[in-house]
Amino acid sequence: MENTIQIIDTIDNSNTLYENVLKKMYSGDLLNTILISTKFLRLGILNTIKGFIESEKSIYIKEFSHVPAMIYDDPTQFNYSIDELKTDAIIVKEAFNLSKVIEADNEISKKYSFVLEALHTNNVTKESWDDYLDKIYTIFGDGYNPRVQKIVIEDVVTTLKNWSDHTNEYTTQMIKKYNKTYKIKYNINTFWQEPLYIISQKYWNKFSFVLTINDYDLYDESKVELLNLIADKYFNNGYFDEIVIKINYFYWHDNFDKIVNWSMKNLRSALVSYRFNTIFTNTEKNRYYDDDEASKCGDIQRKNTIDEELIMFNTQLPIFLKKITTNPQTYGFELEDGYFGKEGDVTDLNFNSNEEFETYKEITCKMLTMSPFINTNDRIVKIFRDPLKKIWVCLKK
Repeated sequence: MENTIQIIDTIDNSNTLYENVLKKMYSGDLLNTILISTKFLRLGILNTIKGFIESEKSIYIKEFSHVPAMIYDDPTQFNYSIDELKTDAIIVKEAFNLSKVIEADNEISKKYSFVLEALHTNNVTKESWDDYLDKIYTIFGDGYNPRVQKIVIEDVVTTLKNWSDHTNEYTTQMIKKYNKTYKIKYNINTFWQEPLYIISQKYWNKFSFVLTINDYDLYDESKVELLNLIADKYFNNGYFDEIVIKINYFYWHDNFDKIVNWSMKNLRSALVSYRFNTIFTNTEKNRYYDDDEASKCGDIQRKNTIDEELIMFNTQLPIFLKKITTNPQTYGFELEDGYFGKEGDVTDLNFNSNEEFETYKEITCKMLTMSPFINTNDRIVKIFRDPLKKIWVCLKK
C-alpha cells in the first residue's frame, strides 16, 4: 500500500456504498458511524479470508449481483499480492426468467461464472424447472468453461417445511403433478422430497447443485429430522454437492461447534461454504438467536451496542476461522452487499471536542493496522480542513 492522502473536502462518493446504500438507510452521525463500522467489519472478514487461504492454500469466493460486485480482486484498485484472493462466481438471485440471466450476462464481466437461483420453489413445473434449465444450459452452460456452473436453492429448510404441509392444496397438487411427470406415485409422507432429488439427478452432469441453510437451523432441535433428511437424500445419496451455511449470529454458546460438527458428521463428501452479510447492522438484529441461546451465554436477549458489535467481529471471527479450518470440507465464502473497496468516506465529520477527534483517530488507525494487506511502514495521512486544519499520520509498525 502506498501512502494515502485523504482530503475530506474533496472526497467523491459517487457510486459508493456510502452514497448508494447507506445514505438511504441512515442519516446524520449514525450514517457516519455505520460506514466506519462497516469498513471495520469488512477488514475482519478479509482477515478471515486471508487466514483461510494461508491455512488451506485455496478458496472459492462468491458474491451477489444485486449490488455491484466487490472489487478487492481488481489489481488496478488494490495490490494484495494474494493470487487466491479473487472472486470466482457471481450469484444471481431470483433468476427465474431468462431475461434476468441475459441482463446479468451483459452487465457482469465474463471472467466470473454464475450461480443462479433459477428454480422457483413456488412454481414447480416441468416448464419452469426442466425446460428452463435446458435453455440455460444451451445458452450459458455448454463448453469447456461455462458461464453458468451452479444452481442454488435458497433456504431449503423453509422450502421443505412449506412443501411438506399437505393441508396446502395448491402446493400439494403442484408437486404431485411434477412428480407424476416422472412416474412417481403420490405418498403423503415423501411426495414433497422428490422435486429437488429429481431435478438434481437429471442435471447433475450439467450443473453443480447447491443448497443453503441458516446457522440457527442447526441449533433447532425441532429441525433435526429434516436436516438429517437433507444430508442423506440430497447429499450422501443424492446429487447436490455444496451446502452454504448463512452466518446470522456470532454469539453461539459453543463457539460454532455445532455448525461445523454437523457437516463433518452428517455430510460424507459435500463442500461447505459460509455466507456473511458485509454491512454493519447492529440496529436491526438481536445479539442472540433466542432467549434460550442468550441464557446459555449467561446473558439476556438484546441488541449489541455499536462498541459491542465492533468487539464481536474483532473477537468472534478469529474463533470462527479456527473452527472451520478443522473441517476439510470447507470450500469458501459468500459475501453479500457488495462495494468492497468502494465504501466511500465520511465527508462531513464535525468534532465537537478533542476527545471525539481522538476516538475517530483511534478506530481509523486500528482499521489500518489490522488490515491483512498492508506492510510495515505503510502509513495513512488524513487532512481535515474544517473547522480547523488538523493533520494526523498513522504508521504500520
